[in-house]
Amino acid sequence: MLKKSLIFALLLRGFTSLIIEVLLIRELLVIFSGNELSIGIILANWLFLIALGSSALGKFADKVKCKIEIYAFLQLIISIYLPFAIYLCRTIKNIIGVIPGEAVGIIPIIYCSFLILIPLCISDGAQFSFGCKIYSDFSGKSSTSIGRVYIYESIGAVIGGLVFTYFFIPFFNSLQVALFIAILNLLSAILLFILFNKWHSVPKIH
Repeated sequence: MLKKSLIFALLLRGFTSLIIEVLLIRELLVIFSGNELSIGIILANWLFLIALGSSALGKFADKVKCKIEIYAFLQLIISIYLPFAIYLCRTIKNIIGVIPGEAVGIIPIIYCSFLILIPLCISDGAQFSFGCKIYSDFSGKSSTSIGRVYIYESIGAVIGGLVFTYFFIPFFNSLQVALFIAILNLLSAILLFILFNKWHSVPKIH
């Protein structure tokens, strides 16, 4: 059961990452009257923060024992912050004092998108590193664990793209989508917590 929950969490990471990226980019482009420059700035911030989370927090994956709890905690961060991120996207112009109809400059686009994305991207990047280490510990195959985790997350991303395009966009608004993703991550985190506490000895993945 723990094996299935872990695989589901990895699939969910790819699913969540793809949908969050598209969802927030759409929201930010509306707020910033998006053009090619603003798209580039937002994507640059996204990639930088993902890499920062993976490298800065991921280095602790080899040092800590409570890897599953940390992975679940990162899911909780995403589930709690994501709906708030949508709210921030829609109110950021008022927060920084931009009046209706006024264009947002390059500098505000840089720091506003950066600040909004920090919790989500840092958590998302760290999840990949911890996911690889957890899978490696369970399977005992460190040489192939990164590849398998990447495959699971890629499958999740493909599913996320299809669901977002053909189901979420036609029938739901951004906040509803964010709440759905938040609930999925919350349930996955709770499941990981429960199963880890129930089985102190983690079964091997073959």
